[in-house]
Amino acid sequence: RSAISMLSDAKRTELLADLVGDARQKLADCLGAYDVNDDVVECFEINQQTTVQKDVEEFCAYVSKICHRKDAAPARSPPRRAAATEQQRRTSSSLAAGMSSAFLTGQSIKSQAPRLATPESKRQRVESPGASPPVIVSPVVPSATRGHSVGNGRSQLLNEHLPSAAGGSAPVHVVNVVEHDYRWMNCTIAERAQAVSRRLEKLERKMVSDVAAQVMVSDPDVVQAQVGQITQASVVLCGRIVCDAEGKLNEHSMILEGSREMSGGKRVRLIVKDCAELTAFSGQVVAVVGRVSSNGQELHAWRVIPGLPAPAPRRLKRETALVGVAAGPYTSSSDLDFALLQSVLQRFATDRVSCGVLLGPFLEADNQLVQSRELRCSGESLTYEEAYRKVFGVIEEFGAQNPGIRIVVVPSPLDIGVMFPVPQPPRCFPDKTLDPEKDSPNVLYASNPAVVMVGSTQLYLTSCDVLSPVIHGLVQRSNSSSNRIETACKMLLHQRTLFPSTPPQPCVEPSQAHLLSFGVDEKEEVPDIFVFASKLTDLAKSVDGRVFVNPGHAVKGHIAFVHVGCVEGKDVASSTRVDVVPFAV
Repeated sequence: RSAISMLSDAKRTELLADLVGDARQKLADCLGAYDVNDDVVECFEINQQTTVQKDVEEFCAYVSKICHRKDAAPARSPPRRAAATEQQRRTSSSLAAGMSSAFLTGQSIKSQAPRLATPESKRQRVESPGASPPVIVSPVVPSATRGHSVGNGRSQLLNEHLPSAAGGSAPVHVVNVVEHDYRWMNCTIAERAQAVSRRLEKLERKMVSDVAAQVMVSDPDVVQAQVGQITQASVVLCGRIVCDAEGKLNEHSMILEGSREMSGGKRVRLIVKDCAELTAFSGQVVAVVGRVSSNGQELHAWRVIPGLPAPAPRRLKRETALVGVAAGPYTSSSDLDFALLQSVLQRFATDRVSCGVLLGPFLEADNQLVQSRELRCSGESLTYEEAYRKVFGVIEEFGAQNPGIRIVVVPSPLDIGVMFPVPQPPRCFPDKTLDPEKDSPNVLYASNPAVVMVGSTQLYLTSCDVLSPVIHGLVQRSNSSSNRIETACKMLLHQRTLFPSTPPQPCVEPSQAHLLSFGVDEKEEVPDIFVFASKLTDLAKSVDGRVFVNPGHAVKGHIAFVHVGCVEGKDVASSTRVDVVPFAV
């Protein structure tokens, strides 16, 4: 079998640090006996909504099921299994005849891991000597099918009782966050610090006027103060949570940092043991209610307010439109046949969407052919530019043949040759990839992120995984039943940005970071629907009056349809239907 990355020494030390006695010994034996890596630990904590230290028994059982023993040798398959595999190959060959997708051939399809509600760990396959890999044929699902399973996963549906918006005629146009190329990587340390402080000061002023004022009204004994100010009264402070050292934030490593404008950048240690509920991550701007220690070095908190409250959702007009959303990559990791992209576009046409959104990556940097520098398609060698032209040629041809469908193309930081950090301008692909003179008028190249206006409804789009950075750094203590994914969605609303973590992931250009916030100023509105591509579970969920959609990856066989404006006079959470469903490849 292929070698896999092992558990880092720092992670092993962190796992064993707080354990004693039998629990410590059992965990040490488990880590020594099995091929455990950092991904296994991370996926267990997300799947089980707990930590390894709190449930060593469950973790050891989890590891024994999905990891290989270090002393185990790969077993040889019996002849019957080999015969069955040969039969599968003959069956798949007959099904593949006449179909253009390279995904139906044994050379381009890999074994698919079970799809769960949350991600499982990255596991290497054990190949039996002399045995052929099994061929997995993607399910053929009718266009009207909803609520059926794909592989071992299930469709995600929101408001499935609402009528379809197929054939709707609401106008569609794109508002780019950044319009043109810009210079980057030229910020000084002072300019970077100023960009971070600018966001803190902007949110702090809003929180002082709204959140802190409400706290003082509800409790007259609480007074407003600045970070670093010594007082004997109960106080409410605003600041940014940071970690006291390199590493993952926890309840014992929290520092509250004030802004330069109000507190001169002073810091205090945040003690949160008395907080009944807590939701925190590094980079989060919060309001804290508590008492300052006599030396002014510590703040003993009994309440941490995780940001600005989500504003009341708007009531929408009945402007119906069906928006299809797919997220790349649009080819398997071992080929550059973009037949999957053609399948996605054909599904857009079949379902009569008003707007089709294609989120990158389109030519993924992690593709095996890209990494090997042997870009070949149908036996022909390709450059990066030629591969991109092949992709966008398919999109432009579809746009010319379907003038009633607007296609929105959103780049990704994972695209090879795309040099810009977030925010990414439109058409940021390698030179000579796109020819403006040959553009179809209904193919729109958007920035990343971008806002798509469907009538009066705002869809905020990004090809970045905005949930994972928040979830991985989340420190949560709660009496409610909300899971970590729902909590992460709430944090994006409370922080008024899709990139609130520190350090930001993916890389954000500090000089342009102010373009990524929403709903802070009076004239700014919080978008109605958030669409992003995450490696976590497919998502169609209403949170605090807004709708969050993760279509999953097209290569996994999922696509999303957002039915906008199904009901008149209601908010977006009640008038929008979302179907994240399997589609035929």
